[in-house]
Amino acid sequence: MTYIDSCTQNNYYLVLNGAEDRLQLVIGSEQDVLYAWEMRAMKQGMRYLPPAVDQGLKASGIAAGDLSGIACVRGPGNFTGLRIVLSIASGLNKGSRVPLAGMDYLPLLAKSPCRQAAGEVWVLTHARHELVYVQGFAGPETTSLGSPLALSLQDVTEMLAKRDTGVVLLGSGVRRNLQYLEQNLPEAKILGPLWNRVEAETLLREALNLRYSQESVQPLYLRKSDAEENIAKIAAKRGITPDEATKLLQH
Repeated sequence: MTYIDSCTQNNYYLVLNGAEDRLQLVIGSEQDVLYAWEMRAMKQGMRYLPPAVDQGLKASGIAAGDLSGIACVRGPGNFTGLRIVLSIASGLNKGSRVPLAGMDYLPLLAKSPCRQAAGEVWVLTHARHELVYVQGFAGPETTSLGSPLALSLQDVTEMLAKRDTGVVLLGSGVRRNLQYLEQNLPEAKILGPLWNRVEAETLLREALNLRYSQESVQPLYLRKSDAEENIAKIAAKRGITPDEATKLLQH
């Protein structure tokens, strides 16, 4: 009898994450991670992720219908990556009726640091030039200090400079704006780039505690996409009205 045969039937979960430039896929049960895969390939995510899911299921010895749930990181993050993950999950749901659940990205990044940090943990991930997604947490339980926001670097530093306790910073938004943050928040402790990814075990552990349903997972968007914000310019280049361009974008 193999390890998989000894596991409780229909106790497997698939977890998908495409919130940033790293695609992640995890398959596992309450017993252990059975399969983990990741790749930096956001511009070609739709090319690589579906075959990776198929390969992961085959390597784990299970079919899509054997899954008890599919957990998707719903944002905030890269618009393309989020759409790819949610569309794949939706397709599997429609084909096999496997229930779905969503996970927020910033709390996942904060999990491990919160267990170790003495002060507040603030996660900053890249949104676009001089704009970050930000959320603060208190350890060791990763208790949220407020809702996730999309803020300018100036607004973030002004907000964090007023915190009474020492702050710990991590995330892609920190690495991309390191010099600015070091200059404006000299007392903050900045974690290295190895903290800027979510471990497979963390993804699976959180997925096991979610509530699953047949409802589609809605993305967590905290700002308009670049296409939406520049719709007038895009419409002019194509020789159509902004209203026509908006309708095309919605489709």
